[in-house]
Amino acid sequence: SSSGLTPRCLITDFDNSAIEEIRNNKTSFSKSETVTGLYSDSGCWAYGYYSGGKEIMSKVSLNFTKEIEKCDNLKGIQYFSGISGAAGGGLSSLMLETLKQHVSDIPVVGVHVIPDQDVSFSPMDIYNSVFSLAV
Repeated sequence: SSSGLTPRCLITDFDNSAIEEIRNNKTSFSKSETVTGLYSDSGCWAYGYYSGGKEIMSKVSLNFTKEIEKCDNLKGIQYFSGISGAAGGGLSSLMLETLKQHVSDIPVVGVHVIPDQDVSFSPMDIYNSVFSLAV
């Protein structure tokens, strides 16, 4: 960019179709900035944190490290996440823990989308959110 600042992005989801839609819509995101797992409709925080998340965490860490290495002067990280499902809740919690290990001296600002109990798709959404905020 003209200011010398280059925003970086890493997009993760268990649902491959959501990531493919981003990849195919001629956005400015490259394939190296996306990580997907096997499709999961579990909607369970524990799946994202313990099983499905552990399966793709090595890819997430590798891509995250590559993005950090592209930076000359990393000043902070902004983290956006919906926290009601398996990817947004459990995987995001696991990613934040890993992120803290990689860059413990860099400030991380998290922006979390919390589900509204009146429009929630599943009773699990509220529980997933509580688990996510506890990490």
